[in-house]
Amino acid sequence: MPFGFEFRVFLDVEPIPKYFSDSLLDWSSSASNQIWFESMTDKPDVTGLAVLSFEADALVHSFRMKYHAVAADGVPAHITILFPFMHPDAVDGAVIAQLRRLFAGHDQFDYALTDIRRFPNVIYLASEPAQPFISLTKAVVTAFSDYPPFEGQFPDIIPHLTVAYLEDQPALNKIEMEFAARAATSLPLQVNTKQVWLLERRDGRWRKHTAFALS
Repeated sequence: MPFGFEFRVFLDVEPIPKYFSDSLLDWSSSASNQIWFESMTDKPDVTGLAVLSFEADALVHSFRMKYHAVAADGVPAHITILFPFMHPDAVDGAVIAQLRRLFAGHDQFDYALTDIRRFPNVIYLASEPAQPFISLTKAVVTAFSDYPPFEGQFPDIIPHLTVAYLEDQPALNKIEMEFAARAATSLPLQVNTKQVWLLERRDGRWRKHTAFALS
């Protein structure tokens, strides 16, 4: 979602470290703020870190282009690692080198997009296991402590791939039914993660900046 959500949801994962659980998120009132790429149309230039889910494109592309506004602005299907990150002008060679070393210290991993789930304004695909994504987020935050997830407002991270974002609930219900029919024979969808991408937003458009290989 860019990098927000609204409903209190707990995943069956290892306990989240204290940094990520001191201020538990009230999903019912805060979801729209944690949907990162979805709500970035009026935000300044910025970067973010994400795992791109190319294997899901055939399944989600048409829905994202219709119902996920930032998809048309260049944001690929993704699972967020950290947002917001630094301003694009602050990303220099030293930052790139540090990120490259950081991600090289983490193994590649497999995950599955398992089923369709909902936040009040969002249809998304759940990703399991969640822990590899959380571990990557923890590592980045440890290295770049000035950039907590969602500016420190929403510590509980739920890895997911957003399919649609819409405030019209009856319309969203219909979209969910259409997507469920499309996805009926495709889930679970197995994905191998080999890299993390730095994405950059300038002048209202997103682009892929740099890929960082996992070991």
